[in-house]
Amino acid sequence: TQEDVERSWLTPSKVDPVHTFEPDGTPIFSLSKGPFLPGWQTSPVLRTSDVNENVLEDPEVAGTALDSMEYKAAVLGGFVSSPKGPTNDPNPTTAKFATLLSMWVGYEVEYEGDPMSNLFIPIFDKLD
Repeated sequence: TQEDVERSWLTPSKVDPVHTFEPDGTPIFSLSKGPFLPGWQTSPVLRTSDVNENVLEDPEVAGTALDSMEYKAAVLGGFVSSPKGPTNDPNPTTAKFATLLSMWVGYEVEYEGDPMSNLFIPIFDKLD
């Protein structure tokens, strides 16, 4: 719903600050002192609180993201999976995968637990 899209999990703002997730899917302020690699998203907006998630705090994808930055190249990660569930699942990975699959087929479907992968593509070749 529009309410889900516009609400933040951690603050009264529309966009969360840099954060990570507890094992139960609850978003919490980032525990890291850096570096940070917040996930950016413009369209579509997912209910899963992915905007500003520090992906470097997710051990399943951090290595792939760091390789992409180190080698300044696109890097395809290994398999990532999550428990089966719907788009509003409390597990943020399940909810994200269900939402992406639903967009692909054009109607709401559940994520079945199949393996997915992340592709990191650097958009800057230097940051100084």
